[in-house]
Amino acid sequence: MKQIHQLFKKKENEETWELFDQALKNIKIWATVDKIHQYPGFVDHIKLLQQPIISALNSERTRLAGSANELLQGLSKAMQRKYELIHELFLPTLIKLFSRTNKLHVRHTMTTFKTIVENSKVPRTTHRLCLILRNHNDGNNNNKAVKYHVTECLNTVIQVNATSDLLRYVDDIQDAIRNTAMDPAPEVRSSIRMCYKLYCEKIPTHASK
Repeated sequence: MKQIHQLFKKKENEETWELFDQALKNIKIWATVDKIHQYPGFVDHIKLLQQPIISALNSERTRLAGSANELLQGLSKAMQRKYELIHELFLPTLIKLFSRTNKLHVRHTMTTFKTIVENSKVPRTTHRLCLILRNHNDGNNNNKAVKYHVTECLNTVIQVNATSDLLRYVDDIQDAIRNTAMDPAPEVRSSIRMCYKLYCEKIPTHASK
């Protein structure tokens, strides 16, 4: 890991990006196969690599960005609920990537986000997702794309988490549904209807009120 820290001090260019790509793949293998995430200090190492991983997620090089996405998916699979310790490091970047015009990057980001939720639950993400839906009220295309994908992520969060983990976020979920139910974009309205359906199934006593 120390060698990887040194490697990522270099700038991404034609000579280094493949080395970056292999380093990200190595970390994934070490976590999923060799269980390196169980060693003390692993989370600290990932925190030190936050910016290089974010840069890779943002890279226009599809292969490098793909490896960064696969690393986060692999870490969530290996760490399970403990992945929530590092989720906030990359959550803002993943959400921001939903506004990109490159559909392949957006699709990879959505797959990564949903995989993280399915593997690690990350119930605390509920508040952040609902806050975005409450605050993104204008009708520009970037916001429409972000709202749609965030709503899809919220659906997954509600679906995979136990009712006991969702109860502390009832007010957040209700506010998100209210603020998004009349959204101008039909795909956003359709997605939030599914969210409301899942909410009714998971927390029927609150939904009935």
